[in-house]
Amino acid sequence: MKRGKRYLCLGFVLMAAGYMMLCTGTAIVWAGFNGFGGIWLDYTEEGQMAIGTAGCFFLLFFVLLLVYMLVKNYRERASVKYYIYDILFWILGIAAGIVLFRLFPQPGRGIIDSIMHFIREEGFLECPAP
Repeated sequence: MKRGKRYLCLGFVLMAAGYMMLCTGTAIVWAGFNGFGGIWLDYTEEGQMAIGTAGCFFLLFFVLLLVYMLVKNYRERASVKYYIYDILFWILGIAAGIVLFRLFPQPGRGIIDSIMHFIREEGFLECPAP
């Protein structure tokens, strides 16, 4: 039963991280959109570093979590089937976050709007040079 709880917690964590990764990516893309007919805004150097960090954070989190799970199995001398289970649940957790983002866009809308507001208020955007 210990492994079942572990996989359930792992699935929820990965699902939430996948959902937040998509919300962050959507906010980064749409933050510079100034409406139809408006001038698109460009990211400043500081803004490029911030969005690069935000974009890489989730990818690094996913990879480190997978490495942690595989090292834990190695230390426990687990059989090969547990390695396969870990990788499958890792993939399914991320896929569930993507599916939830596509099926239920409304809860993520508030998260996206708040991230966009943060990007605009911190001065990460500027008008492009003519």
